[in-house]
Parts: sequence; structure tokens; C-alpha cells
Amino acid sequence: MAVLRVVLLTALLATALADDATFVNCSDSDAEVCQVSAVRITPCRNPGKSCTLKKGTDATISFDFTPNFSASNLKTFVYWDSGTADLPFVGFGSDNACTYTTCPSVAGQAQTLNYSLHLHKKLPSGKFKLKWKVWDDDQKLQSFCCFTTDIKLNK
Repeated sequence: MAVLRVVLLTALLATALADDATFVNCSDSDAEVCQVSAVRITPCRNPGKSCTLKKGTDATISFDFTPNFSASNLKTFVYWDSGTADLPFVGFGSDNACTYTTCPSVAGQAQTLNYSLHLHKKLPSGKFKLKWKVWDDDQKLQSFCCFTTDIKLNK
């Protein structure tokens, strides 16, 4: 029970200190199926534009979404939207979204996904468009949430 309190407190603190990031819902996602309402990146230098993150540090990305579908198991993945293809974002951990948000999801109920990652020093520097998807594992991407946000990785 004490561990749960620490995790909850950490998530609330990260949310309170996070900067809202500029994002757009993916063009291939349907707002009737799922709506992303806010994206926060900590730390975010230059909020309102592409968040600047330093390689070799830790970052937290959290976002609020409202799925209009119920799912017992959610999957998630982060991609680099290169413009021609979605490539897996190096360093992303488990694809089990239930590790980062409440499961099962309930149609019409807002929830938050909190994800922390280490930005390895060997990642390339530059600007990247991240594409984040969350979907119902049983429906194989028929019902999903999706947004993109720009980040800049610096040394």
C-alpha cells in the first residue's frame, strides 16, 4: 500500500510540475473513438513549441485521453514519425499500457498515461516528431488513441 502511495504521489507531482506540450491528434485517428486532451513533458524547455530535452537525462511524458471504447487490455507504443514511415522510438520500454495507466479502460471515462524514460546519450540529436498510440489489444488497432508532438534532443 505504501508503494502505491509513493507512485501516486510521484505521478501527481510530475503532472503538477510538467509543462503542456503542443500536440495534434493523429490524422488517422478518429476523435469519435478517442480524444487526447492534454500532453505534458517534464522537463520541457521551450514549451508551446517543440520541447527541448537533453540526452543522458530522464524525462516523463504524460497525457490525458478519453477512449470511447472499453478495453480490458491496452497496448501502447511510441514511434518516430519520419514523414515516410513510423519507426520505433529507441528506448521505449514495455508495450503494455496497463503498466502506465488504469486498466480496464471504460468508454467515456478520462484517464491519464504516465511514462518515464531515460534519453540515452547515443540517441541522435535533432528535431523529431513523436507519434504515440494506445489501443485496445483485443481489437488490433481498430479502436485507438493517437497524437503527435515535436521534441528536440540536444547534447
